[in-house]
Amino acid sequence: MAMKGIRRRLDSLICGLLEGYLYKDIKIQLQKRALETTADYVLKNMLNVNSCKTRFEVLDKAMNNISIEDGLVLEFGV
Repeated sequence: MAMKGIRRRLDSLICGLLEGYLYKDIKIQLQKRALETTADYVLKNMLNVNSCKTRFEVLDKAMNNISIEDGLVLEFGV
């Protein structure tokens, strides 16, 4: 049980040190803002969307939702 307390204190100390360092990194702060605005957009506009965790899951979902009438399937990636 004492190890858990030590672990929590170390985690807290390390997080505090990293936050101080990361707070000064402009790239990280820009990424943080982008993540926050993306999360806000998702909460506002995309709550009912079934998201995918991998690109393969996206492709599987897309392929399962098409109907092939003439036997030709084209996929244009970006």
